[in-house]
Amino acid sequence: MTGPSPRGPAGGSSSPAGSPRDSRPPGGARGDACPRLSDWSFFSRHSSRQERWSALVGDKHVVRFEPVGIEIEVDEDQNILRAAAEQGVQLMHGCKEGQCSACKSFVLEGEDIEYDSYSTFALPDYEKEEGHTLLCRAHAYEDLVIELTNYDEEIIRSGLPLTKGVVEVVSVEAVTHDMRHLTVKLVEPSEIKFFPGQYMDLVCPGTEESRSFSMANTPNRDGTYEFVIKVYPGGLFGTWLDEKAAPGDRLDVEAPFGTFTLRQNRSSPIVFVGGGAGMAPVLGLLRAMADGGVERRATFYYGARTAADLCFEKEIAELAPQLNGFRYVPALSDGDGGDWAGETGLITEVVRRNESDLKGADAYVCGPPPMVDAAIATLTQLGRSVPKPVFTDAEAGAREFPDSSSSARHYNYYTPAKRKQTLYEDTTVEVQPDPRHYLAQGWIYGFANGEGGYPLHWTKLKAWGVDEPEPQRGIGTGGMHVKNWPAHGWHEFRDPNEEWEQSLYRYNANVVRQLTQNIENARNAKAFELWNSNWIRFVERNVGAWMHIEHILGLYVFASNERSAPTNMHNTALAANSTRKIRFAQDLALYNLTLSEEIDGFDGAAHLDAWDNAPEWQGARKFTEALTAVQDDWGEAIFAANCVFEPLVGELFRSNLVMQSAATNGDYVTPTVMGAGEYDYAQRDLRWSIACFAPLTQDREFAEHNRSLMGGWLRTYVPQALEAARTMQPMWSQSDSKPPTFEDSLDRAKNRFAGICSDLGLDVPEELKQ
Repeated sequence: MTGPSPRGPAGGSSSPAGSPRDSRPPGGARGDACPRLSDWSFFSRHSSRQERWSALVGDKHVVRFEPVGIEIEVDEDQNILRAAAEQGVQLMHGCKEGQCSACKSFVLEGEDIEYDSYSTFALPDYEKEEGHTLLCRAHAYEDLVIELTNYDEEIIRSGLPLTKGVVEVVSVEAVTHDMRHLTVKLVEPSEIKFFPGQYMDLVCPGTEESRSFSMANTPNRDGTYEFVIKVYPGGLFGTWLDEKAAPGDRLDVEAPFGTFTLRQNRSSPIVFVGGGAGMAPVLGLLRAMADGGVERRATFYYGARTAADLCFEKEIAELAPQLNGFRYVPALSDGDGGDWAGETGLITEVVRRNESDLKGADAYVCGPPPMVDAAIATLTQLGRSVPKPVFTDAEAGAREFPDSSSSARHYNYYTPAKRKQTLYEDTTVEVQPDPRHYLAQGWIYGFANGEGGYPLHWTKLKAWGVDEPEPQRGIGTGGMHVKNWPAHGWHEFRDPNEEWEQSLYRYNANVVRQLTQNIENARNAKAFELWNSNWIRFVERNVGAWMHIEHILGLYVFASNERSAPTNMHNTALAANSTRKIRFAQDLALYNLTLSEEIDGFDGAAHLDAWDNAPEWQGARKFTEALTAVQDDWGEAIFAANCVFEPLVGELFRSNLVMQSAATNGDYVTPTVMGAGEYDYAQRDLRWSIACFAPLTQDREFAEHNRSLMGGWLRTYVPQALEAARTMQPMWSQSDSKPPTFEDSLDRAKNRFAGICSDLGLDVPEELKQ
């Protein structure tokens, strides 16, 4: 479940809490630092049976879900997720568009499945070949048995069937400068049932496009529904809401969706963490708790930038006496210049200051995607057991982490019983990636200065056992037996990306092929003719300039540090990171050449002047070039690049500026190019970096040493990254159609970074408040 975002209903596509697909910033980007690519991104289309789908009614087949033992009938013209929802079976889901992978499951029996369009990032070809499927895209053409890898058994059996209807607008009220309180009344049918916290799809009048919003009210007899909707400039639904909506206007709707609901028969305390339009589902749950006399203690942490961004303060104050031990803790990230007497700082910092142990509590998170990420990490450190995989988009702005006690219901996660062993597993199983185990056999490997390979002192970071003396290396059979070599904690690292030669080459080749196809399709459709002149200037200077950063990081930071790492698995992870960076730099260079050919007057050399001379680029240039000078500590260089620069500068530029500005400037192509690099970082580069550094802050021998060292790196590099970010601010005003404000974008980047700090087991540095 999530907040209004791709990782929760408050911010991204299908973000039911009130920052939905519509309200996401224009451009198709989902408004998070860890994006799900838009409809213009990398799709794999399977249409060999389109003619069969055109039939009014297809044959029916039985789909059985394990391990819950539920069976449903599915028409061939329905996807499995939709069919289940219509029959009241509530499966976990997110975007419902084949982009987020929240509904990914495993096919145990049956093979005849056809697919609607989906992102190959959500379901890579190799996973599909192994037996994985996306329920929101899959059409059954025979009986199937499917193993659910992500579900809550209590929720799956308590679903309400989907109902379509018509509502009319009662009122639209501004609750802040960018949030609206929409009230509608049901016209037909007589009733649409829902549980508090669920969401509804509303079709924007005059279009066929729907947007998802969480209900802020409880079920009632008069058929009214309330929503809290964040309005972004240029958003489809938000524009209609502000410029055209009037009492009596009618909208087609469908509900209920989502699993952000109170669990029955629970007594554990509840912690709500929200921000922005994430207010909606939480308000609905608080109202339901008050109406039902629920005795569970609850605390609601709500983050806003200024006091003017707070909403429903009066109603929450009126609800408080009706709720057992309820605490409402609003916090301002800007602090209102000293006039504010309450909590200040990022909402995750406030939670950490006020909570020391959340074991046994149920936690619901709802808000902008970076806030959701940061909150999950914080809650995990405070005792929550966070489930995998991540739930996305249409989970109505919430994520619930049930009590981990043996008596409580909680999510069940199964390794698919019949999953085939992957090539990676087949190749690496039982292999210890500690090179000293191999060197113990007498194999000689060293550098020109006579130093042996994989030296452990090439970083100030330490893992258990590294201070024990290394035996002298022997030659041939004269080497010491492995049992006589001291082990160390570095060899515990496993790259979660499971990348080696074949998978790495295949991944990069797929990206290049898909990008090439997207650009060629745009060329044939004359899509570049839609671009306005200011956007052309923006792309030629700024998108082109970003290639220099990718090139520097790939070739002179990651590649140059590859040999310095302490194990072969670290080397492989660094090499894979390097090749992705270099490939992305080449993607941008080739894209620049294509635009030079396709757009009259496009200056393919403008990026050179921007990189060398434009003031807005000099902060990022200074930071990246400084990283190349870190020659004596591979850990510091990689930490600064992947854990500081990328979230505070890289994602700020790629996701929060370029990808959110493109579409409203007539550009539906650049987001697919930028999205490839964004996916590289969010799903691969950051993933392995956290797996590498986080265990060191919990190391059984050197935890305090490593936390102190990495804390010092944060104090050094965070101010530099924020300086680089702020020098880029003029770019937010260079295009005709503007993205969200720079401060909004930087706030999202800061929240994202705070979540990474929590994932690493590090305190958020004071420097982040600059």
